[in-house]
Amino acid sequence: LESALQPNALEDDCDSSFAYTDSAWTYGFGEDWILFPDSAGPSEQDGDLAAIGPHPCDTVHALSFLGASDKSMQNIEKYVQRNSIERRSEARDGKIKRPLNAFMLYRMAFRDVAERLYITKDQQRVSKICGESWLQETKELRTWFRLQALTEKENYRKAWQVSEGEISIEPTTNE
Repeated sequence: LESALQPNALEDDCDSSFAYTDSAWTYGFGEDWILFPDSAGPSEQDGDLAAIGPHPCDTVHALSFLGASDKSMQNIEKYVQRNSIERRSEARDGKIKRPLNAFMLYRMAFRDVAERLYITKDQQRVSKICGESWLQETKELRTWFRLQALTEKENYRKAWQVSEGEISIEPTTNE
């Protein structure tokens, strides 16, 4: 057991068929300094995902296989099905929250799993972990979250009596 805690101790157990081409890192999402020049460059960053997690393969695997519970899924269903009164009580200063998309619902469901497995409370890192995990989830699970997002959007429309074209895709700015 002690050897399993050593870096690279379980290297032989890694799934060699894992393709990094499906990884968000391949597309540059992990390199904020390229997308956002004001952010820290590679030498200024405090490490990447491989440095924050305990996984011996230095990769992030689908969180649903690592600690998902039916309770998380039930919580998402309950959140999506909340009534108009609950939705209206969430509005602050006259500002209405937009409906969550499939990935944001996934992140909501697996945030605790990511925090526990990767021993972090840093929400930026949790988002990166969830993003990597989302890309590796099964088609069935991603479809389930997409259906929940559609339900969330429809219930939003009913609660706020908004038609299809009136839901803003872009966040509003304070001007």
